[in-house]
Amino acid sequence: MRSRMSPASVIPDHVWGCIFDDETGLKNRDVIGMDQICFEVDFPHADTTYPHTLDVATKICREAGLNDDEVYKLMRGNAIKAFGLERFGITE
Repeated sequence: MRSRMSPASVIPDHVWGCIFDDETGLKNRDVIGMDQICFEVDFPHADTTYPHTLDVATKICREAGLNDDEVYKLMRGNAIKAFGLERFGITE
């Protein structure tokens, strides 16, 4: 018999979003939460933020009003969790 799970019940820990130049999306982070949003650079594609990535990341975090914990999750923590990088000793 097939389980009747709603799509929303599958999203936690299974669906991750990436963002690289969208402070409006970050301002609405309360809709899905900060635990599954990662920052992306998209190098070497034409729409990358490189070589201005640090400036772009700083700007969107500031304009979206992210606190230090949210910035950490976006820039590093969520990727560690999503890709299971702890197994390689990457924890912070």
